[in-house]
This record gives sequence, structure tokens and C-alpha cells, in this order.
Amino acid sequence: MSRASDTRTRTREAAAELVAQGRRPHELTVDQIYEVIRQGSRTTINDELKLWKDARAKADVLAGTLPPAIADAMRSLWAAAVDQGAAQFAVEREALTEAAASAQAQAQQHAADSEARGKECAALTEQVATLTETLEALRLDLASVDATRAASVVEVATLRSELEQARGDAQRERSEARASYQVALAERDGIFRRELDQTTERLQRTEAQMLKQVDDARVAQRRIETTLTKVQEHNASLRTELAELRQRAGRDQHDLAAARQALNAAQTRAAQLEVVATERDRALISTTAQYEAANRMIGTLEATLKGTSRRPRSRADPR
Repeated sequence: MSRASDTRTRTREAAAELVAQGRRPHELTVDQIYEVIRQGSRTTINDELKLWKDARAKADVLAGTLPPAIADAMRSLWAAAVDQGAAQFAVEREALTEAAASAQAQAQQHAADSEARGKECAALTEQVATLTETLEALRLDLASVDATRAASVVEVATLRSELEQARGDAQRERSEARASYQVALAERDGIFRRELDQTTERLQRTEAQMLKQVDDARVAQRRIETTLTKVQEHNASLRTELAELRQRAGRDQHDLAAARQALNAAQTRAAQLEVVATERDRALISTTAQYEAANRMIGTLEATLKGTSRRPRSRADPR
């Protein structure tokens, strides 16, 4: 390999190395490349660096329209194909240039001796034709590389289309799942609300019944208290009257003869009052028992009503 061909190859390698270190491709200069390779002419380096920048710019433009993973793969494939084709073309071009120059020098050197060197000139001409055919073959190889690159572009476009379709399918599936969830949530919320309304209505009816029973019990209690008060007042009046009669009988006892009839009447009245007082005592005892039973029933109803009022709060949040 000639020094110029090696300079071109090392120019591409140095450019790729500088980009890998964080430099931007379009900011690379001939001086930066020369500091790395330390060989070749700046003209050769400049020409090869321009070719490398053009190839890299085309790859970056194509990669900008693709997803990152596919873009990286495409960029690597592009760089490898371009580098391989350029390197092979440079090598073969250098070899052909040197062979053509050598053949031309030999032809000029032996031009004066055309008769003596006729056969040699024919051989050299044939060599030039062979070299021309080789150059054409290399051009065909480069066209094959371009075709491979085009096929890669088509394949990348196909992969991109498949990726977009997969994204669309995933989006539709997510939308359908979200809609199904919303419907199920609405149905469950409706069922819960109906059950809550029914439970609230039953509790309200129960509470109304309890309140009515409490009111009825309180009314009965007030009637019993009124009756008890009247009985107590009448009993006190009878006891006062009995005491007065006994006192009167005691005072009139010394006059038995004169007051026997009155005494008998008083004793009879006293006996009647005793019977009435006994009956009043029994009624008072019965009324007191009824009053205590009414108080117990009111306490039971109030406790039941308080317990029922706390239940809706414990079930207010079924979650």
C-alpha cells in the first residue's frame, strides 16, 4: 500500500476516533487530523476528510428520521459500507494509478525503439486494457455497495413502518382497556349507590319507628305521673280526714252515751276510709310499678336508637 492510500485510511480512522471522544464531525479540521496521524500531505488529508464528512452528514440526515436504536444500527452499517468501499476503491485506484504510470513510463522509455519493442508495447497495451477492466470491475463493486446501502434504507423504512403499526396497536389496546375499566367502575359505583340508598332508607324508617315508640312511652309516662300525683293527693286527703275523725272520736269518747250514735257513724266512716286507703295504697303500688316499667322501656328504646344512629357512619365508606 502506498503512503497516500495509507494517509487516506488513517484520516478516516482519526476522524472516527475524534468523534468518539466527543468532537462534532463538522468541526473537525485538517490540523486536528494531522496531529493524530503525523503523516501525509495536508491536501490529501483535506480531500479525504471532505469525503468522510459528506458520507457522515448523509448518514446523520437519514438517521434523524428513525428511532434511536435503528438509527444507530443504520449509522454503523452506513459507515462500515462507506469505509469499506472507499478503502477498497482507494487501494485499487492507487494500485491502478501506479501501474498506469509505470506502463506509461515504460512506453515512453521504449517509444524510440518501436520495432524492437513492438511486442512489448502490445503487451503493455494489453496490460493497460486489463487494468481498465479491473477498474471497471471495481466500479461495479462500488455500485453493488450502493445497492446494498439502498436495500438497507428500504429495510429500515420497513422496520419503521412495523414499529409505528405496533405502537398504534398498543395504543388502541390501552384505550380499550381504559374504556372497559371506566365502564366497570361506573357499574360498581351505581350498585354501591343503590345499596347505600336502600340501607339509608331502611335506617330512616327504623329511626322514625323508634322515635314514635319513645314519644308514645313518654306520653304514657306523663299520664302515669299525673295519675300517680292525683292518687297521692287523694290518699293524703283521706289520711288527713281519717286523722281528724280519730281525733274527733277521741275527744268525744268521754261522752259515750251522748255521742254513741256519732261514734258508731264515725267508726263506720273510719272503717270505710281504711278500706279506701288500703285500696289507694294498692293502686299507688301498682302505679309505681307501671312507672318504673315505663322508665325501663324508655331507657331500652333510647339505647337502641343510639346504636342504630351509629351504624350508617361505619358503612359510609365501603372502601
